[in-house]
Amino acid sequence: MIHYINDDKELDSDVFIEMANQIWPGSYDAKRMQEAIGRELMSRAADISPTSLFFGAQPEAEGFYENLGIEKSLQSFFIRKE
Repeated sequence: MIHYINDDKELDSDVFIEMANQIWPGSYDAKRMQEAIGRELMSRAADISPTSLFFGAQPEAEGFYENLGIEKSLQSFFIRKE
């Protein structure tokens, strides 16, 4: 079970990644997509962040962020390891 602590100063990256993988396992239940769960998560992230947020999105997910009124900003690049 995930226990959320607002402004958790002791949250390290390993714990965060484990939590994120439980919340966003990479597949989505289409029947639940209209429940505004993603909208609420993004709203909470913006509310509690002490700084601006920058994040990447897969091309097929860009519409989700655009529909939330999130400004498209930086383009990123990466080197894929084969």
